[in-house]
Amino acid sequence: NTINGKTSAEVNNTNINSIGDLTGINNSANVFVNAYDKVDMQSHIGTLSVGGAATIGAGIAAAVDVNNINRETTAKIVGVAGTDLNKNIVNGYNIDVNALGETDITITESGLAVGAGASGGGAVIGSVSVNHFTGLTNAMVNGIISNAHQLNIEANRVADIQTYNNGAAVSGGEIAGAIGVGVTYVKDESSTSANLNNSSIERIGSVAGSTVSVQADNKSSISTEAGSGALAIGLGGAVGTSIGVANMNNTASATISNTIIGENNSFDNVDVEADNLLSSNFTNWAAGGGLGGIGVGVGVNTVNSGVS
Repeated sequence: NTINGKTSAEVNNTNINSIGDLTGINNSANVFVNAYDKVDMQSHIGTLSVGGAATIGAGIAAAVDVNNINRETTAKIVGVAGTDLNKNIVNGYNIDVNALGETDITITESGLAVGAGASGGGAVIGSVSVNHFTGLTNAMVNGIISNAHQLNIEANRVADIQTYNNGAAVSGGEIAGAIGVGVTYVKDESSTSANLNNSSIERIGSVAGSTVSVQADNKSSISTEAGSGALAIGLGGAVGTSIGVANMNNTASATISNTIIGENNSFDNVDVEADNLLSSNFTNWAAGGGLGGIGVGVGVNTVNSGVS
């Protein structure tokens, strides 16, 4: 599965409520720019192989699932650089610029291989799940002259990723061998940012609660289950191996730069906040049964995150 795309809500080089008398800007004169993007995907793969014969029977099964999702969510108000008053005045009692990107993923893989024969039996099961998720979420105000009671710039990215990868191999015969291998790889990359740049923001009136707020929040959760079992009934051995790898590379940033705020009438609050919440849970099992049985389970989690 490959899903690419962009959702955007933009106001570019436009005057809004550019009246000379600001007393007309009351609590019913608001400006809202909202972008919302959601990916809800479920992928389910199953495989079965059965081999039987009077002498030698073999079963081989494989399941492979590859998913790439790349989404971009943008909400912004952008004026002309400099002081061109025809294209950069945005007035409103409440001005909200919000970008929200959501990713909700559930992936399951299951497989069974059976091989049996009077003289010998063999079974091999392999399941591989490879997943790469990328998200860019940005809320921006740049290059405007504005009068407002509240200016809120907020970028939010939420990702909930669940993967389940389980397989079993069973063999029977005078001589029997079984091998089970399961591999799951998940990489989640995101950049979430909220920015107020190159602007002049003045407070309207004296009503309490006037605020300039710039917030960026990322919440990423990965739950991974990887398991592999192998059973050999007879003279022989079984090996079960499972490997789970989760890599998280997520950043969240909130900035105000080169901007004048409340030069003539100060705001009650100016808030700049960035939060980056990451969660990773592993369930990893492996089993081997027979005259000689080996089970090996490996889980690796790497995190490379930043907040500014």
